[in-house]
Formats: sequence, C-alpha cells, structure tokens
Amino acid sequence: MLDKKVNPVTGSLFLFLGFIQAQFFIIMCTFGCKIWPMKNLILLIFIPLLLSCNKKVKPCAFGTPMALFSQNTPGVSKYEFEEKGQNSFEKLYLDSIFETDKIINGNRIYIPIELTIIQSGCHELIQEIRLEFFDKESRPKNFPAPYCANITAQVFAKLSNIDINARSFAGLADAMIEKENNFEYGNPFKLRDGFSVQMDKMRSKESTMVTIILKNSEE
Repeated sequence: MLDKKVNPVTGSLFLFLGFIQAQFFIIMCTFGCKIWPMKNLILLIFIPLLLSCNKKVKPCAFGTPMALFSQNTPGVSKYEFEEKGQNSFEKLYLDSIFETDKIINGNRIYIPIELTIIQSGCHELIQEIRLEFFDKESRPKNFPAPYCANITAQVFAKLSNIDINARSFAGLADAMIEKENNFEYGNPFKLRDGFSVQMDKMRSKESTMVTIILKNSEE
C-alpha cells in the first residue's frame, strides 16, 4: 500500500480541493455571523456540553454530615463544628465523663477528654474518632489493645447518653465490647456487616490519644 503510485492530475485536484476547503473554513470563522447565524455556531459548541450535563449524578449515600453535639450538650466545653460538602470536623472538651477509681477528699477524680470527630466520603463513609485522655497523673504505662478497646467503648456508651444526636455511639460501644479481643493496634477488621474498624494509640507526656477509624460502604 505504501508503494502505490498517485496520478499527478488526481494529486493536483486533491490539493486544489483542500485549498478551497481551507479558505471556506477561514471565511466562515471570520464572517460566521454573515454566512451562518452566530446562534447556530454557539449551539454547535454548547449542545455537547448540555448533553453531558444531563447525565445523572448519583447522590451521596450518606447525606450531609451533621453535628452530634452542641455547645449546650451537658458537660461540653470548647465546642466547635465545621461542615463543608461531605466533610465535617467536630471537636469538644469533656471535663467529667471518664471517672477513675481515685477519690481525693471525698471527691471522685475524673480524666478530662478531648473528642474529635472527622467525617468524609460520599459513597464510602470514613469517620475518624479521636479520644485524647489527659491522663498524665493516672495512666498505666502500657495496656493491651483489647483493654484499650473496652475503655474506649465505655466512653462511647456514656457519650450516647448526653445528647440525642449521639445515640449511635451506643451501637458502636456494644459492637466494640462484643469483639474487643479482635482488636490489635493498627490492624483493621470487620466489626459488623458493611463496617470495618481500626484502632491506634499514641502517647505523649501529657496525654494518651486513642483513634478509631470506621469505614462504611453503601453496598
């Protein structure tokens, strides 16, 4: 095919026709409003865009994030909540939700906790729950993951009782206690159908941070 010879007359004719076609295109682009109404040119450009806009966009399965607590929730201080699209950030400080076995001068000693909830995702929901225990004076040096899961679940159970919007923490607490022996730091596993969970722990001089990452698919 590459070696096929082209008739000189035919070749010249194709070149001439190509030249005429190019000139017509230039004139049409320059004086399009005279040769072809400009509104037709605009329609030619925008019809494909309109067709693409008509494609159905699947709505987010989990809806818009909402706050679980508020500044008026009993025991809550230093509250903040931000929501943007499918992402949300909620942080609150709790002075007396986690009690210890210590009693000083007849008063029960509580460990303050800072709770942070970060949510994102449209068709796969990811929730990162951070519990920072300010336990410098009353914490064990080390504790295994099942024990940590149990303590965290106890906090979640109490959180479910202080605000009506936070009742879902009760189900999470029950599931964590039921499978507390499955927890290993940094290793995710199936908590319930459609849900996976991962727990991490980080220590500093002043506090212990426990992070729970929940993932849920719409399927």
